[in-house]
Amino acid sequence: MVSDNNCAADSSTEARRNFLQPEERALVILLCASLLSLMVLYFFIPGDMASAEFSANSMVGDSVYYTGEVTDKVVTASGGHLILELDGSVKVFIPGDSGADELGAQIAVGDRVRVQGTVKEYGGEIEIVVNAPEDVTSPR
Repeated sequence: MVSDNNCAADSSTEARRNFLQPEERALVILLCASLLSLMVLYFFIPGDMASAEFSANSMVGDSVYYTGEVTDKVVTASGGHLILELDGSVKVFIPGDSGADELGAQIAVGDRVRVQGTVKEYGGEIEIVVNAPEDVTSPR
């Protein structure tokens, strides 16, 4: 009887030691490594890396950036929005609540700027809509 109990105790200890089979351990390690990699990418890749350069192929809803020379600058009569035209063809809309006043005072026609925003359509035209003042910078 005593030896049967010892045998049962030994087998339960062995079962606890071998909780995961070698293949299962490898899978758990790979999953952990994948999650760690995704976390590193999420926290350490700059936001503009997720954006694509604005082009004729940009679609409504895309996150884009564009660098160009300010060829026109207009403050709207209602809402205090700022509309920039870059390189004579790319429209940039900066809503009043996204720093239009501040940026309007800093930017002049002829300045070179880099904008980041979302592609939207307004009045049948494609434009880049800026979400925050820090999304408009002077390139180095």
